[in-house]
Amino acid sequence: MLYLIKLDNAYKIGFSENVEFRTKELFKTHIDCELLSTKFGNKKDEKELHTLCNNYFIKNELFQATPEVEKIFNTYISIHLKEEINKKMEELIKINKDNKKLELLIERYLFLIGDKI
Repeated sequence: MLYLIKLDNAYKIGFSENVEFRTKELFKTHIDCELLSTKFGNKKDEKELHTLCNNYFIKNELFQATPEVEKIFNTYISIHLKEEINKKMEELIKINKDNKKLELLIERYLFLIGDKI
């Protein structure tokens, strides 16, 4: 699970199998510690988020507490999830090449997700 935690005056973006435990551990050493958001993801996604937030990097897994970092985290779609969605979309297209309804659904889906995938 990916998490965004406010630590003092910074954001920590990380990955943990047990976010609740991780938050409690951080609370022991930081006065201002608040879990802001979680989402599906793995270590590969954590690394990708760190890269996307590089302009706001402080040190280790800490980033400036800006609305931009929060937006990047909250709009991020897991690499694994992207791959699964793309795979399923390709399968549906192959199965239903001549299906106009499917084509309209795909167009709507692509419009809704924008360039996130």
